[in-house]
Amino acid sequence: MIEISESVIVTKVFSESECFKIIDSKDELHKSVEELQNNEKYNIPPDESNYTFGHINFPYWHVESSDQNEWFIKKLRECVTEINDKFFKFKNNGLWNMGMYEYSNNPDHNNSCSWHFDDMSRGKRLGCSTTLHNAIEGGEFEIFNGEKVFIDLKVGEVVVFPTWLFHRVKPVLKGKRLSLITWMKGDPIDF
Repeated sequence: MIEISESVIVTKVFSESECFKIIDSKDELHKSVEELQNNEKYNIPPDESNYTFGHINFPYWHVESSDQNEWFIKKLRECVTEINDKFFKFKNNGLWNMGMYEYSNNPDHNNSCSWHFDDMSRGKRLGCSTTLHNAIEGGEFEIFNGEKVFIDLKVGEVVVFPTWLFHRVKPVLKGKRLSLITWMKGDPIDF
């Protein structure tokens, strides 16, 4: 485990071959955003989450717990629990709303994710981004915690950080970047 700052932790969770296995399963996992839009089960009302803030117009695959993908969900859950117990000590109500996100230099898709923070009011405490495939050029992950912090994520590494920190994915200039994204959930905050 590497502590980038007092609030950003990076650790290796998956091997490169495990990342390929996760990527290969996306066609079997669930459908892309276009196919999910008409499925009521996956339509999260805007007041329930703003997890797409900054995340628009790019391929996305929703990941649900099932026998075929429980191995990587369990591994990620154990990693996030260990990091939370050691560094953050938030109440841990499990992982929430996992998905694979793709950024590419394809002109039909968004090649970046603008500066944003994640909605804590619905219970999100820790953001978790696992790199499954790195872009050839661009696609760097950055966090702002008083200053811009470049996080050099290698394939199989996860960055864990409090959801109130601003973060972004810089534009992908060549190739594509695939990430497995989830959040550790605590109790909702009643503002």
